[in-house]
Amino acid sequence: MITINLLPVREAKKKETERMQALVLGAVVVGTFLAIVGVHIAITARISHVRNQIQTTQTEIDHLQKVIGDVRTFKKDKAEIERKLGVIHQLEANRGGPVHLLDELASRLPDKIWLTALRQEGGVVTLEGLSIDNETIATYMTRLGQSPYLSNIELERSQVQEGNNVKLNEFTIRFGVVTPPPV
Repeated sequence: MITINLLPVREAKKKETERMQALVLGAVVVGTFLAIVGVHIAITARISHVRNQIQTTQTEIDHLQKVIGDVRTFKKDKAEIERKLGVIHQLEANRGGPVHLLDELASRLPDKIWLTALRQEGGVVTLEGLSIDNETIATYMTRLGQSPYLSNIELERSQVQEGNNVKLNEFTIRFGVVTPPPV
């Protein structure tokens, strides 16, 4: 016999299944939304943290650029001061040079010789003068050779010059100037 169940059991089960499916779908949608919001918040926080690091690093870079500029200025000033000190030391070292040179030339000058010109170009001195004879010139050159301030003494020219019934030897001597080491 055919039985007809008039109770709405299937429909109730169907409704219950539909409600469960809607609940699971809603839970999945809400869970996905919450996951998306959580990931968005995490990424936003990370971006904010990285931006703060960039800002801090940029501030440090700006400060270090200023320090580098100060260091460059300091090095430039230091080089300028060292250059000036070098010039001062050079002037200090050469300060006694002309005095010693003239002292050496005058103290080693024999009788019967007269100096007429003295020129210095760089480290080379040209000395011109008159003497009675060539022996006096040779004596003077020997005496100059004994000086620690003079080097490479050479007779460049010597010739007889007549005037007022007097014969004199006109000469030119070239030599280098040396600064001896301090004692």
